[in-house]
Amino acid sequence: MTGGTVVILGETGINFGAGMTGGAAFIYDRHKTFIDNLNGELVAARRIDIDDDNEGKLYLKKILISYHNRTRSPKARFILDNYREELAYFWMVTPKDMRAPLNPKEGN
Repeated sequence: MTGGTVVILGETGINFGAGMTGGAAFIYDRHKTFIDNLNGELVAARRIDIDDDNEGKLYLKKILISYHNRTRSPKARFILDNYREELAYFWMVTPKDMRAPLNPKEGN
């Protein structure tokens, strides 16, 4: 991935993030298995449920709302209905050397 944003509500494969040079990925990890699949050499994963990451929380919520409005996904609805609790299961993955804003539409 060289740019953009992806939200993954299912499982990922091994070596996640290999070749990722830009953008951001939000991974819903309810079963706590994702971090073992991460390519830690190229990307960094961090939780976004901490108080000082409002940008990540709001951006993810906007994406989930848009996705639910278009698909009526029951999983997206569940996450949105329980957002505070379910946020703890999300990882945000970015390239280690990423300098661009999280939301490209809000950048300079």
